[in-house]
Amino acid sequence: MSWRDLPLGRVWTAVSKYGLKAGFQDSLARWSQHRFRKLPDVMGDYEWVLNQDCPAAKAPGSGPLKINWLVPFVAEASGGLLGIFRAVYQLEQWGHHNRIYVVGRSPLNAERSTELVRKRYFPIKAQIELFNGRVADSDALVATLWSTAYTARRLSNTARKFYFVQDLEYLFHAPGSVYEFTRQTYRWSFYGITLGRWIADVLQNEFGMDCSPFGFSYDRKIYSPEGSRCPGQVKQRVLFYARPTTERRGFELGV
Repeated sequence: MSWRDLPLGRVWTAVSKYGLKAGFQDSLARWSQHRFRKLPDVMGDYEWVLNQDCPAAKAPGSGPLKINWLVPFVAEASGGLLGIFRAVYQLEQWGHHNRIYVVGRSPLNAERSTELVRKRYFPIKAQIELFNGRVADSDALVATLWSTAYTARRLSNTARKFYFVQDLEYLFHAPGSVYEFTRQTYRWSFYGITLGRWIADVLQNEFGMDCSPFGFSYDRKIYSPEGSRCPGQVKQRVLFYARPTTERRGFELGV
C-alpha cells in the first residue's frame, strides 16, 4: 500500500491539489461520505448516463467563434487541464471567445477556480463558471472527459459538438460499467480533436468517430534534433515514468 492510500496521505493529496482550506474541506467531505455512507443507489448515482441525445440545433454565428468548454474539475496540477487551457489560451490569441464550465462537484468556487487557472496554467481571459444545468449559446461545445460528454449530449444550444480527447479513457478502468459508459461516448456524433494520430486512428477505426489530431507540445529551448542525447554522460540511463497508485501504469511490471 502506498502512503498516499493512508488517511493522512489522502489529506495531503487533497491539500496539494486544491490548497489548504479547500483541501481540508474536500477531505472532510470524503470522510463523512465514507463514514456515513448508505447503500448504493444505482439509478440515483448513474441516472445521468441515460441523458437524452439532443443534437446541436443552433445556427453558427458570424465573426469570432463562441466556444463553451466542459471540464470535470479545476486542480492545481493536471496534465489534462494543461492541454485544455493551452488550447483555450491559443484560441483567445486568435480572437475567439471562450467560456469554461466545471461539471460536477467542486471544492472551489468560480472565482477561486479562475484565479487558480490563471496562476498555474495560462493567463486566459475566459471566466470559469460552475455548471448549473445550462450554458450560454455557442458556435462550438467541447467535452473534455467522458463524464462531460454525457452533459454535452443533452445540450442543444450550440452549432456543433466536439470531443477533446487526450487519452483513451476507458483504459483507465477495468472492464466493467464505467469502462462501457466511457466507450459509449465515442459512438456519438461529436467531432474528435485528439492528442496525437494514434488516438484518432483508434477512434476512427473502432468507433467510426471523425477526428483531427494535433501534435504533442515540448519545450524547444531544451529539446531539439541537434541536441546531445547524453550530454556529459558516458553511462546510459533509463527514465521510467511510473505512478504506483495508477494500475494501468504497470508499475510492478516496469520494476
